[in-house]
Amino acid sequence: MTLQRMALFCALVVGLAPLAQAQPLSRSDTPQATERLRTRLAERVQERRAPLPPDVQKIADLPYGTDARQRMDIYRPSTSTPDPSGARAPVVFMVHGGGWRNGDKAMPSVVQNKVSRWVPRGVIVVSVNYRLLPDTPVSQQAQDVAQALATAQQQAAQWGGDAGRFILMGHSAGAHLVSLINAQPALAQSGDRATDSRVSVLTGLQRRDVVRLRGEDVKDRRPNHLARLVALWQTGADWSDMGQPRTLPRSGPASFETLAQTVRRDVHPRTMLDTLLAAGTVALSPDGQEVRLVQSSYQPLSGSDDQLAYLSRNLGDHAQAAAENVQGAQPAHFERAVHYSGLTDTQVQQLSEQFASGQMALFQSLSQTAARMKADNATPGPLRFRAGGYFYRTGETD
Repeated sequence: MTLQRMALFCALVVGLAPLAQAQPLSRSDTPQATERLRTRLAERVQERRAPLPPDVQKIADLPYGTDARQRMDIYRPSTSTPDPSGARAPVVFMVHGGGWRNGDKAMPSVVQNKVSRWVPRGVIVVSVNYRLLPDTPVSQQAQDVAQALATAQQQAAQWGGDAGRFILMGHSAGAHLVSLINAQPALAQSGDRATDSRVSVLTGLQRRDVVRLRGEDVKDRRPNHLARLVALWQTGADWSDMGQPRTLPRSGPASFETLAQTVRRDVHPRTMLDTLLAAGTVALSPDGQEVRLVQSSYQPLSGSDDQLAYLSRNLGDHAQAAAENVQGAQPAHFERAVHYSGLTDTQVQQLSEQFASGQMALFQSLSQTAARMKADNATPGPLRFRAGGYFYRTGETD
């Protein structure tokens, strides 16, 4: 029997704000005690430091700022065979953990296995220090890591590395700082020009796609007009009855055409209809004169710009909510998950259908309530929310 793992998640993100300026954690230990702990940690690092493999060269304590903690170590092959294609080496950019308060870039647990495994295979490893609590809040720690990343990318060619082939990695608190940079790429700009390579690393886009997109006009990033059309179809008094969408004539009063024009006038209703038909969101009557809503939400076609835009917004809000929860945001954003292993394909499919049905009912209820609230406001309020859910299945076990 194939083991299956099931995970489901529902998040409610209300009134998202910019990255919070996290305050130093309130701790009973004194600055002197913290400094003693750091000194002892540095001594242990020296005691446990293993010699480098013979084919590895280390560039120690390369500065990326003025503070003594703003340093990074670079591990690269001492000898390397040039790639026939002229390609430069990929770079693993590692950020240590330690509860935002302790830790060091040279700890054996941070670098030893990575350097021993990857550098002999032609990969460069960069290990980064950053300023710590209680002197430096988490938000500024993320800026330190972003500044180190920018410096490493600027100098990568000197080490034989490719500025567009960075792999961001972190442990514990370091993973959190890396996730903050991915959630808010503006952290890494620090007033400097966002190069194609930096945008590629921070967004996951191929560098050639970044180059292409730089040459295109920035598109309107308001919520997708087709998603708004489907939502209004289910909540607007002219197009629904008690939350149940009506079958609409294609043209005329209270028609699909007037619904489409209510949502957006710069896109032709026929264009919207064709896209919704292709996505399976709506269906036409046999004579083609009426339009029926068959899906309660608009799902963009796989690989389309709409789908990528959805992915960007959903992941961005989810990562921001998780990051603010880690920083102790009050009130905390709702974030829960359920996961089981040892299930069969049939069982996981049954659970998936149960989850999808329950989530769609919840989303419809939220949408209808939010639409009524918004209509009751004399002036638009300053807040927004995004609620989402996912169900992931895999043959892997935890």
